[in-house]
Amino acid sequence: MSAPYVELQVTSSFSFLRSGSQPDELIFQAKALGYDTIGLTDWNSVAGVIRAHLAAREAGLRLLPGCRLALRDGSALLAYPRNRAGWAGLCQLLTLGHHRGERDVFLLGWEDLVAAAPDLLLILLPPEDLTALRGHVQNLLDLPGQRAGEEESRFLALTMLRQPEIWRGFTHSQRSVRHEVWPAL
Repeated sequence: MSAPYVELQVTSSFSFLRSGSQPDELIFQAKALGYDTIGLTDWNSVAGVIRAHLAAREAGLRLLPGCRLALRDGSALLAYPRNRAGWAGLCQLLTLGHHRGERDVFLLGWEDLVAAAPDLLLILLPPEDLTALRGHVQNLLDLPGQRAGEEESRFLALTMLRQPEIWRGFTHSQRSVRHEVWPAL
């Protein structure tokens, strides 16, 4: 029996100080819990993908390998390559982001995503400061290939629905962001 839910934001021990579980442990636990698909998205890294791939093959689980990109402006995206060009673009982005900053500093901006965006499925994560949400959504939609069709709209909708509790307790002006985003989907 498979789980009716796919976790797209699993973080392994390759995201230092954010998870203590090895990628293979996560895969085997996901299988034990009834998942048939899982997305591995370590922070600014794809270092755990090989171990996760080997474990997924052994466990008979579908792996969606990707990465969580933390951008300079505080926005965060899950980035899933659509094809080989997407993998190349994601690896180039990771290299660029790591080489710009000093040790343990990752510096990447929205403008850096333009070349790789058509070959990536990007999922915007809700920001802590919800006043920034409108700008982050617009930045995502301005990237090439992120507004191309119904599939992308559904993933943007999943982004917005990921944490439904973020819409509770909003003032009237804050809710207007929600009403402007929904019709765009």
